[in-house]
Amino acid sequence: MTKIPSVELRAKILHVRLLQRDGLPIEKITKALTADRLALLTELRDSGLLEELDAGEAPSDNAVGSEQRTFGSNRTKRAIKAHLDELIKSTH
Repeated sequence: MTKIPSVELRAKILHVRLLQRDGLPIEKITKALTADRLALLTELRDSGLLEELDAGEAPSDNAVGSEQRTFGSNRTKRAIKAHLDELIKSTH
């Protein structure tokens, strides 16, 4: 899996390119990239894709084990949301 580059690394790469072309200072580039990153993380967290399921809303018609799958799915969704929250906090 490819790791997403940090804002600082992307800013340095873009700074070289944009400074040559437009004369943009690295601070403006970093601020714009940070705002984009925050917006993306917030959109992912708030998209509704990570909403937890009730036991009756299990993704399987097979009642055997569906409650455990729902619990596991909800636990995973909570972990993803918590990680997104940490990433969002680190952006501020």
